[in-house]
Amino acid sequence: MNKKVIFDFVSLPDIFSIANGVLGFISLYYILIGNILLSSRIVFLCIFFDSFDGFLARRNDSCADFGKSLDSLSDIISFGIVPSFIFISYGNNNILGLVVGAIYLIFGLLRLSRFNAINSEEYYGLPITIGAIFVILIFFAEMEFYIYLILVLLTSILFISNFKIKRPSKNGKTLVLFSTIFVIVSLIPYPEIIIVSRLLIIILSSLFLIYLFKVHRF
Repeated sequence: MNKKVIFDFVSLPDIFSIANGVLGFISLYYILIGNILLSSRIVFLCIFFDSFDGFLARRNDSCADFGKSLDSLSDIISFGIVPSFIFISYGNNNILGLVVGAIYLIFGLLRLSRFNAINSEEYYGLPITIGAIFVILIFFAEMEFYIYLILVLLTSILFISNFKIKRPSKNGKTLVLFSTIFVIVSLIPYPEIIIVSRLLIIILSSLFLIYLFKVHRF
């Protein structure tokens, strides 16, 4: 058996995947010390690193199994565990929030596992990155907890649904540009970020529904 040291597996895109995971870990730390607002801002930075590792992998045509697994493991930290804990904290750690947060995490795990298993040219179900964007935007928008709960449940169900989304183009520039927008959003001061987040929720939800109706002819 040809054994290799671990660093032989690591390529440049993997460095960005690791950065995504580390930022997710830091975001969890800020949840533990009670700074949920800063933790939520860091998630948007994770989105940028996640999109950039995909951009580099497509550009270099280096989509090895190691990198794919590393990307998914980082994603479950930054876009699965962190958003679920942010939601649970928003509900003052009540049992209902814990249950729904667990559902979000479980369905996110299933979504990522299906993505790795089928190796399709299309996404099946809502990408966990987009789900995390909605969960964080709703937190910033300061909605009522039970509205937040319903929307997190809906997002979770979309993770395991069967609708298809076209994957980004090979160069991935659009995805990087899209993620850069959320880096800018993460820098918006409070309370202005409340208004911006509410507008983005309306805009992104409308674009998503238009896409579904256009592509799937609902």
